[in-house]
Amino acid sequence: MNLFFIESPLQALNAIEFVSCKDNKQGKDLFIILSDGTMSETNLAQIEFVLNFFGYDDKVIFNINGGVKSLFLHREQVRMLAKRYSKYNIEYCVIGEYRSLASRVLINKIKPKKVVTVDDGTATLRIERSKKPSVKIRLITTLCKFGLGFDITLKQGVHFFSVYDISNKLTKGDCLHTNRYSFLKSKLYDYPKSNKHFIIGSPLKEAGVVKEDIILTIKKIDKIVSLTKSKKSDLVYIAHRR
Repeated sequence: MNLFFIESPLQALNAIEFVSCKDNKQGKDLFIILSDGTMSETNLAQIEFVLNFFGYDDKVIFNINGGVKSLFLHREQVRMLAKRYSKYNIEYCVIGEYRSLASRVLINKIKPKKVVTVDDGTATLRIERSKKPSVKIRLITTLCKFGLGFDITLKQGVHFFSVYDISNKLTKGDCLHTNRYSFLKSKLYDYPKSNKHFIIGSPLKEAGVVKEDIILTIKKIDKIVSLTKSKKSDLVYIAHRR
């Protein structure tokens, strides 16, 4: 069995892309959606739409998110879920949100053969495993370990399935596998051709990933126009859901 812990539609899409190219295609793929009252109904509906569209009907909605407060409030549910799936021979555990504490606790208790993380937009660019954790992170780790009995440390040997080159941010034993969206590209041939060019989302300054976003977006548009020899009227901008 393979377990997938996801919290957004994009995580679901990247997890499905991973499924299509992973070396072990045997076994059941179970998607566990981490969702509580802070997640909008629209977001949850979009996750389920993505999974259903590609035929992944085996899914469980778990009332929790990846934060410290939610982990504390739902600690018994986490223990129950970990106990349930630790009985199985788990090949892969795939995390959609690298920072999700609930996902980390479940992985350390279930003990899969391989741990994989997939992208959720530009959040992957904030991963930093080559440096020593901050004082705040070390404090949270200690409190979770001795206060709740939960290990939230992601050990060495994590497989990163990403479109970004973060090789200089990984630690010894980690692996980086490039996501080329081969599966989704193959699906595009089933749809009518279009002369439009779609720009989906933009890095957010508020998210702390980039220092500026308006100028970056304009530069991106100009580059696309230059490379494709198209008009700006041929571009369709789809805003990020936030």
